Amino acid sequence: MLILTWNCQGIGRSLTSQALGDLVQKRSPSIIYLMETKNNMVKLETIRHRLKFNYGSYVDPGLALWWNNDVSVDVEFSHKNLIHTVITIKAESLRWAATFVYGCPTHAGNERVWDELHDIASFERLPWLCIRDFNQVLRVSDKVGGNILDSGRIDAFHDMLNDCGLVDLECKAPRFTWRNNRTDGAFIMEN
Repeated sequence: MLILTWNCQGIGRSLTSQALGDLVQKRSPSIIYLMETKNNMVKLETIRHRLKFNYGSYVDPGLALWWNNDVSVDVEFSHKNLIHTVITIKAESLRWAATFVYGCPTHAGNERVWDELHDIASFERLPWLCIRDFNQVLRVSDKVGGNILDSGRIDAFHDMLNDCGLVDLECKAPRFTWRNNRTDGAFIMEN
């Protein structure tokens, strides 16, 4: 099973939609999580159907979660910064929790998202995967150029991950894949 995540910064452009179609054809993901879609549900549903995903869940503004028949996805709750789910891989009867995160660009907003992740960590008993764009780097080396990084924010981010029992799975793709030179990835809870 493969999960594809993308901060697409607007899926309505034909080149972006085509690039997503190419990725789907090449990788055959079971689940797609899109952030910053910048489109209404009608447009997103059109793209979902074209890509042959059976199900979708949306959060305004801009989050889309699509999945096919290989998996069952139960959305437990969602809001503009996250979608918390329980996923079952049907062929193997495996169940696990996944939180799809899109962090706020502000420190105060990120604190609210981090507090919510603390809450999830305290009640979730299933194996937990946190797939994210936190709008926060984990290490100084994760960013090149732009504003100087606040080491206190990086330390606070590390503290949140540790408090939640999350470990970085690390990026296995090209290191810098986005024009703001930030890497995105996933974290998994250690049990």
